[in-house]
Amino acid sequence: MTAKRTRTAEVDALRVEIAEAMAAQEQRHQQQIAEVRKTSDILVAEYAALRLLLLRHGIAVPQPLLDSSYVLLADYAKLNCISPDTVYSRIRRGKVVAEKRGGQWFVKCTDAQGSRASLRQRS
Repeated sequence: MTAKRTRTAEVDALRVEIAEAMAAQEQRHQQQIAEVRKTSDILVAEYAALRLLLLRHGIAVPQPLLDSSYVLLADYAKLNCISPDTVYSRIRRGKVVAEKRGGQWFVKCTDAQGSRASLRQRS
């Protein structure tokens, strides 16, 4: 009987130890989340302040592309099975909507282009 009680006590002690370890891990995780949020808030504030400073000096800063329908030019070319030079040509002729941001071209995909690309990927 005492051996059984000893094992039960050991199991209970292990359960408590595991619960404490999990609680400590959760606390560390929550602290990391709070630090990331704080850093993110600081970066957003610094970005906004920098944009205002640049605008005061007459330097226009474009808004970031938030539209998920824009892809990099190279990705657009791959999706549509054409060369990047062909994409540049289509941009110059106005056949493709694109924006240059930070030295890179972002091309807007239309539904027709996306469906053609997905059909090509399936085959």
